[in-house]
Amino acid sequence: EAKVNFQISKLLSKYGRTGSDSIVISTKSNETYKSFFSGHTSTAFSIGVSNAIILSEQYPEHSSKIWLTSIGIATATGYYRIASDEHYASDVIAGSIAGSLVGYFLHKKNNSKKQYH
Repeated sequence: EAKVNFQISKLLSKYGRTGSDSIVISTKSNETYKSFFSGHTSTAFSIGVSNAIILSEQYPEHSSKIWLTSIGIATATGYYRIASDEHYASDVIAGSIAGSLVGYFLHKKNNSKKQYH
C-alpha cells in the first residue's frame, strides 16, 4: 500500500506551476519553487494517514497517540520543506491535502476489496 501511495504522490507532484502559457514539468530535484505540490509532503501524509488508520484499528486504545505521532511527523516533513526553501507554504498545504486523501481512499479501497474475497 505504501508503494502505491508513493507512486501516486510522485505522479501527481510532477507537474510544475504554470508559467506564461505552459506547464513546467520538474525534472531536477534542485529546481526550487517549480514543483507544485510538495511530493515529499504528500508522500509523508499518505503514508502517515494510511498507517494511522491501520494502527488505530489494531490498537484503538492508543488511537489519539497514533494519529498525533503520524500527522506530527508528516507535518514536520512539510515544515522542513518550507524551512529549507524548497517549497512555498501553498505547495506544502496542497501536498498534505492530496497525500491525506490518497492515504485515506487507498486504505478504503483496499478494505472494500478484502470484504468481497
